[in-house]
Amino acid sequence: LASDDGRCLIINEILYCFAPYDLSEYTIPSGIKTIKMGAFSRCELESITISEGVEQIEEAAFSPYDYFLLDTPLKYVYLPSSLKYIHNYAFIYNQNIKKFYGNSKFISDDGYSLIIESPLCGVSVIAFASGSGLTEYTIPEGVEHIESYAFYYAESLKKLNLPDSYKTKGASAFEGTTNIETITGKYVLDDNRSMVIDSTLVMYAGAGLEKYITPKEVKKLGYQVLGYNKSIKEYVISDEVTTVDDYGYIFNQCPNLETITISARM
Repeated sequence: LASDDGRCLIINEILYCFAPYDLSEYTIPSGIKTIKMGAFSRCELESITISEGVEQIEEAAFSPYDYFLLDTPLKYVYLPSSLKYIHNYAFIYNQNIKKFYGNSKFISDDGYSLIIESPLCGVSVIAFASGSGLTEYTIPEGVEHIESYAFYYAESLKKLNLPDSYKTKGASAFEGTTNIETITGKYVLDDNRSMVIDSTLVMYAGAGLEKYITPKEVKKLGYQVLGYNKSIKEYVISDEVTTVDDYGYIFNQCPNLETITISARM
């Protein structure tokens, strides 16, 4: 059941768990088709090479499994051309990945994003190389959705360029990414901070702002859209706003927020 090097537990071509002690880089042995959920959790690996032949990577296979661990070691990921399926959260909570390498169809041309196509959300970014150090990033044309936690603690980003195809994002898609000052795209308003689709504020770049007034075009606030802002002190929700996606998390992680003015129509 063990691999030749004694590091992997393999049953019927499925890798169930890994012994990471005293390793900083590793190449997965040949003869494996599936990497199971949590197989490489809590590893200290800085580099992982997934060998040709692997076809599936399951949920949280490479997650640190510690939501509050903000110094995860993984930096370099090599994905093979044989890969057919990768779960949305295969690399969740990794904020130091510098780039994705390999011939996999899931890697963006620039190597900074993993992109899949799903029946529910369409073409989606599921992971971004948050440790790349990029200050500006252009999401590839064709992307419709940004998955939850995809841009996890990408603290270097200051400007994000969104494609015309972009429509939605998952909850906490930009958790910890608090330094974006400018966004551009088809649905971005003239302030270069507010993105409004079908009268819904789906994203805003709040870095450096102490006060934000929702634009007159906004009738609905998207999920957590006003959250994760370290500088904001005052929100004014204009009277045009009538609906909020989730009241419980609307101002999540805004530590300096002092004043909120609520729309009379909410």
